[in-house]
Amino acid sequence: MQALSSLAARSELPATRWGGPALRMAKASLADTRQRDALARLLEELCPLKGNPLTAIEGASSVCALGAAPFGSLGDAVLAVERVAQATRIPSGAPLDWHTMAGAIGQRWKASRKASRSHWLGRGDEWLHGTRKRFQRLADQLTALREFVDGPMRRSCKRLVEAAEQLGRARDLGLLAEAVDRSTPEGKALARRALSLRSQAIRRARSLSRSALARSDDAVVRVVQCRAGITKSRVR
Repeated sequence: MQALSSLAARSELPATRWGGPALRMAKASLADTRQRDALARLLEELCPLKGNPLTAIEGASSVCALGAAPFGSLGDAVLAVERVAQATRIPSGAPLDWHTMAGAIGQRWKASRKASRSHWLGRGDEWLHGTRKRFQRLADQLTALREFVDGPMRRSCKRLVEAAEQLGRARDLGLLAEAVDRSTPEGKALARRALSLRSQAIRRARSLSRSALARSDDAVVRVVQCRAGITKSRVR
């Protein structure tokens, strides 16, 4: 929803502006629940006991160990997402400036390409998280405009989705490594394993993103404009 709002931000459609506050509320409501689920899955992946996941051990649960999210936060998230859907509707036949839409895709592609081609060594979690969001939103926009992109751009979209997933995994692994009690040999081993897998995920994300974003932003804009059937002097 945020990717679509960004794509249509310059089209002067009131619906895209009204959804802003609801979207921020939905993201805040979902963030805590998502983080707990992600860390629970990683614990099961990294801490098998005699071939069994943590949740298979009677009386123990990775979710309980992390603290279960209050049910109210899930209810708030559901209501917030419903408000976003209602607030950001774009009616059929609404005027869309395809020059602006193509330009928005080009700008998002350029920013993502710049991030993918920069130096990744030593980057912190904040930069990785911002880069993940860039890749994911660009992929969402390409998906929304799938009728106006070509085969190579569709393949780029798939690679960007996977790159974003790998960066999300890297961030979660970093958070898990920080949260682990390293006062025991088991804790130290778990943290080392988490950080090793984090490095692998980052390298995989970098490789995927550079492959996905080989084209220039100007070439991407031309493809979208051509497939939308517009010229520089014509707006549909």
